[in-house]
Amino acid sequence: MARTRTSKPGAPGRRVTGRHALWPLVAGCLLLVAPCVAAKWTAMIYMGADNGMSDQSYVDLLEMTQVGSSADVNIIVQVDHPASDSWPGARRLRIEKGRTSLLDELGELDMADPGTLRDFVRFARDLYPAENYLLVLWDHGSGWQKDQGAHRSRSPLDRDGSLLYDQSSGHAMSVAGGDLKRATAEVRLALGRSVSVLAFDACLMQMLEVMYEVKDAAEIGVGTEDLMPFNGFPYQEFLSRLVNQPTQSPRAYAAALPQLFVNAYSQGSQGDEEVTLSALDLTRLGPAVQALNALLREDIASAANEGFHAARRTCQTFSCEHVPPLPSDDNIDLLDFLDKAPWPSLATGKTDSPYDLFQKAVLTCAGRGIVAGARGIAVWFPDNYLALKLNHSAYRNLTFSRECGWLYFLDCFFSADDIKPLPVTRVELQSNCIGGHNDFLLKWPSAYDMAPVSYEVREISSPAVILDDPAENLDRWLADGFLLTSERAWSGNYSFYSGVGNNLENKLTLLAPLRLPHGGLLSFFAWYNTNETMDTTGTMHRDICYLEGSADPTAWTVLDSLYGENDAWQECRYYLPDTSAYWLRFRFKTGSGPHVTGVYIDNIQVQAFGDWRRVTPGTGTCDSSYYVFNALRDTFYYAVTPSDSFGNLGFVSPLLRVAVPRYAEPYSLPAPITGGSAVLICDYPSDETPDILIYTLNGELVASLPDVKARRVPWNVTNDKNKPLAAGLYLVVVKGWKFRSIGRIAVVR
Repeated sequence: MARTRTSKPGAPGRRVTGRHALWPLVAGCLLLVAPCVAAKWTAMIYMGADNGMSDQSYVDLLEMTQVGSSADVNIIVQVDHPASDSWPGARRLRIEKGRTSLLDELGELDMADPGTLRDFVRFARDLYPAENYLLVLWDHGSGWQKDQGAHRSRSPLDRDGSLLYDQSSGHAMSVAGGDLKRATAEVRLALGRSVSVLAFDACLMQMLEVMYEVKDAAEIGVGTEDLMPFNGFPYQEFLSRLVNQPTQSPRAYAAALPQLFVNAYSQGSQGDEEVTLSALDLTRLGPAVQALNALLREDIASAANEGFHAARRTCQTFSCEHVPPLPSDDNIDLLDFLDKAPWPSLATGKTDSPYDLFQKAVLTCAGRGIVAGARGIAVWFPDNYLALKLNHSAYRNLTFSRECGWLYFLDCFFSADDIKPLPVTRVELQSNCIGGHNDFLLKWPSAYDMAPVSYEVREISSPAVILDDPAENLDRWLADGFLLTSERAWSGNYSFYSGVGNNLENKLTLLAPLRLPHGGLLSFFAWYNTNETMDTTGTMHRDICYLEGSADPTAWTVLDSLYGENDAWQECRYYLPDTSAYWLRFRFKTGSGPHVTGVYIDNIQVQAFGDWRRVTPGTGTCDSSYYVFNALRDTFYYAVTPSDSFGNLGFVSPLLRVAVPRYAEPYSLPAPITGGSAVLICDYPSDETPDILIYTLNGELVASLPDVKARRVPWNVTNDKNKPLAAGLYLVVVKGWKFRSIGRIAVVR
């Protein structure tokens, strides 16, 4: 987010660069300054002016020289200008009364590089040690996310970062990408302690998501929840406070800045703007976020209730998309929302609620005009589901998102989740080891989703490829609107393309049915970029490619739908049902527009199963591992499918082949046996027809099942006199001509 003037249209604005007036001050004082003795404060001001903010850097430097360093306070600046500037490159300066003294010429630097910031801090520490350190990060800012939407035109770069946009390198420092966290961690290591006050002279940086990234590297954070006026911090007022009162504590100093800031923009030294600034005690954020996480877990079922929607509509917002801010802007004041939302679990007068803890974390907050309702901490809360959908994958990388269920709360608030869990990319056999009782552990990486995820595990035997189409021709398909194209392919020269345009219903239908008496697995690669828009009623409009199947080609069932932006090839994998004849088709449906690119399909394959069974019970397991006990002697294939609490089914994982070399001991299902029926699982060579003999532990034969011809044998849990078997432990012997196996079962009455 570029700094921008927030004056109302038609109101007088102020932008005095003072650049040429300051140039003699800078150019005429190329002095090497000897290291200073330990001071009370060192103010380290890191100015990323290698962009459209270059002129403003001279204005702020001029303001700093109105104060200058003192015996107790050293003001050290690193500033970088673009090649187009008359004083290009980076340099380090000591700010003195009426002038700047050059400490070092650095040439061209990437100010977005965490290492560059670390080196500056290390330099200031070595030459100007102090009891307290103030670090100011000066530049454009856009909160936790990259700049986008209405303000992109105001920013100097097309970038993925959130602050410190370095035009010469083409880089920016990200928040969600981890750059800011790494940079401030290196600053802490360079100082050997936390920064006393970390201040952001940039837009939208006083967000919980941003401050949670830096909480371990600084004691106090200062910034604005809203846009920063182009003039930025009033450096004369801020530094005068420091120089005139060098013995004040970091808390006292930081607490004074918000009101100084607002005064400067209330027809003061910086003009007349509607602004806000706050100071946060970062040491209090951890407990506050833990309390918020607990509250969200407890009240998640109420997130979609109207009371929460009313709180979102009426709380203070900040200028992410609109100037001045509108209720539809993505950033809100967290305390205002916590105060207005009807949390069911919060009893009246309850102490140490998230609201109380966050309020205690705000040292001071000041604001005027349209942002006067700011209370000191902003948080991301888009007003529509599409914005959440477009940004959730980046948001999940934030430390705050990993430690708090805010993203899941937003998902439940909109109650419109249509996003599949990310695929399980692999299933592994733990330590490649099968235990003595044919037990082994399957493991897989967790599948990310905004909502809780569970996993279904299937055991598959004898998969065999029955369709392998590289999409190089349409011989196997009836193409009604779909095309063979060379524009884009996963492999080979061609792929199947949906086409694009208004009111389409293009189809690609498999001509010959698939024979799947025991089910199967479909896989293909897809590249798609289709338009999604939301109207004023909240209704989503999409171009959609449906994957459909049918045992009767006159009645189709939707297996999945592909839409949105997926501008990389994605392998899509689906189970197919048990059926003697099964047709497949792709159907691409559009409305009146606008449209983007469409859908490409390549490398279609179907495997038929010899057999399969679901090994996880019920709705699956929430763990990313599963124990298989007493597996039969055979070669099996295992696959994992994630699903979320909204019912979105992820893609089937690649198959894991597991060869079990030993015969399993006999056992029962269920185990123990509690009712009047059970299944005895017996593993034996294929050329045997063994007997099953059941003995007491004393060796008395109580039941026998002769000439078994299946591995799963139903049993009514009776003895040879057709009486219910008594409770207890029993030995099960599977006995053939050349084979014998012994196991144990339990009966509970």
